[in-house]
Amino acid sequence: MDEQPLLSRTKEIVDQEEIASAASSQGHSSSPHHQDSFKERECNSDVSLLGLANLDLEDLREEEEQEVHDDGSLELDPTKPFPTIVWQALTIAILYVIIVVTIFMTTGSFKGHTTSKPIDALYFTVVTLCTVGYGDIVPDSTFTKLFTCVFILVGFGIVETLLNSLVIQICNKQEEAILSTVEENKYQTLFRTYMIDTQKGRMRIRAKVGLATLAVIGCIAIGTITLHFLEDISWVDCFYLSVTSVTTVGYGDYAFTTLKGRCFATVWLLVSTLAVTRSFLYLAELRIDRRNRKFAKWILQKKITMGDWDAADLDHDGSIR
Repeated sequence: MDEQPLLSRTKEIVDQEEIASAASSQGHSSSPHHQDSFKERECNSDVSLLGLANLDLEDLREEEEQEVHDDGSLELDPTKPFPTIVWQALTIAILYVIIVVTIFMTTGSFKGHTTSKPIDALYFTVVTLCTVGYGDIVPDSTFTKLFTCVFILVGFGIVETLLNSLVIQICNKQEEAILSTVEENKYQTLFRTYMIDTQKGRMRIRAKVGLATLAVIGCIAIGTITLHFLEDISWVDCFYLSVTSVTTVGYGDYAFTTLKGRCFATVWLLVSTLAVTRSFLYLAELRIDRRNRKFAKWILQKKITMGDWDAADLDHDGSIR
């Protein structure tokens, strides 16, 4: 279902006021009450614009989020169980990774610091999908290099999209759980006021940003502590490697070299890189939301002048249609 933006709705209501006002004045530019009609329309339009102040941008966006898009994208409703398409997406992603790992393990040739061939193949697959690219283990044959190129092009288009859909569903489920907890405890007034919009039944954007930031900090902390014990490097280097990994920078001066470290990296990198991606998206959403609110406030507070009406009267017949 297509929703009109706030500016379009404002214009539509104003246009309705103009048509009604113009009809009452019979739309004649030669009428002696031409200037009075303009003033009357100006007052009516100001009242209409002030009445629109109760419109909330979040209400408009909420309707769009609850609908299935025309292009067939996934509907994400946190009040419903995981849809079948999410399980199908997760199954496809797992099968794709298994096939790639099997090919790398049986026919691939790598150079660099190697441990166990199955673990190295899985580690190389995850590091490639997460766009980290440490460079500690790289293809060493013509077939492996060509297959890696195909794997990268196809993997980014399929696996990343499917995994992101799963992460979005998990975030929505987490939001639903937090909302239900807040409703049970009526004494958390401050938390419900600044973090939860109970009237709309969802978390505020700043709450999502806070949770995403905590998730990123948690991923970095887990990576730092685990690396210190599995890779036997200093705390500073562990923190350095964790930050460069979750942000997908991956300079390559430090990487996972032990068998246990690479087993940990195959899971930790998938979770942490997706968490960082979601946090950045929430930050962008927060900035866009603030900008839209300022723009809507400016629109609702702007006073329409006679010059605006004259500019809108394109055919100079004394009416706007």
